[in-house]
Amino acid sequence: VYQATWQLTGFARPQFVSFMQTYNRRPYNPAENLHLGAILDRNGLPLAYTAPAADNRRVYPLGPAAAAVVGYAHPRFGRAGIESTEQAVLNGSAMSTGDAR
Repeated sequence: VYQATWQLTGFARPQFVSFMQTYNRRPYNPAENLHLGAILDRNGLPLAYTAPAADNRRVYPLGPAAAAVVGYAHPRFGRAGIESTEQAVLNGSAMSTGDAR
């Protein structure tokens, strides 16, 4: 976790901390507001989905059993597997979701 000097010494200068929090150029991460679609197996069963009431947290019903293929999507550690390669389709920004075979 990164801590700036003004954050560590904030107890000594509360007005400066208030100023920095007000004019912060990165108040939030827009990626936290994305609702990713589900990853389904060939029978339509979910391999990964976004929990509706869990702050957009991804749920992996099979746990480690499908981790090598499905991968993961984590705000700190990034993405891997299908979560990474199909990110545009999952977040709805792909131009076409048709089968390209």
